Amino acid sequence: MTSVTVVTLKHLRIFDVAPGSKHWSFSAEFDDRREYAIFSPAKMEAGEWSNVRALLKDADGSMPSLLAWIEPGTNSWVGTWPATVRHDAVLGPMIVVFGFFFMLALSNGGHDVWWPYWLLFWTLMLSGGTKIFSAARKSMILNKLMKES
Repeated sequence: MTSVTVVTLKHLRIFDVAPGSKHWSFSAEFDDRREYAIFSPAKMEAGEWSNVRALLKDADGSMPSLLAWIEPGTNSWVGTWPATVRHDAVLGPMIVVFGFFFMLALSNGGHDVWWPYWLLFWTLMLSGGTKIFSAARKSMILNKLMKES
């Protein structure tokens, strides 16, 4: 299992911010390490900061990965993790509601074979529930780490 750690970076630079079809891509340079092609559903702002609180995956490993950071002057997390939390928190309930409307529409349709529809319904419920659970778990981690910093 990967570990998520809050560290204070001496130097953080976000550059090469570019829009994509479904996400924004950017590159990061932090404490003499480079990470290319980080994707985020939300727009990132290019910038350069020092003494930045950041959330790293496998901070003690050979290939740490930047997940989130707190821009100086703000009191909120920015980066891929907070963006995916917002994205999953919206998309998860939408998938669940779509599943319920799907079954409601099909229950009045007079279909003879029900098992493919039930399979699709439970797949939608599981997919939406997983996104909701993921968003809640990541949000709890971010809130806990915000209180500690």
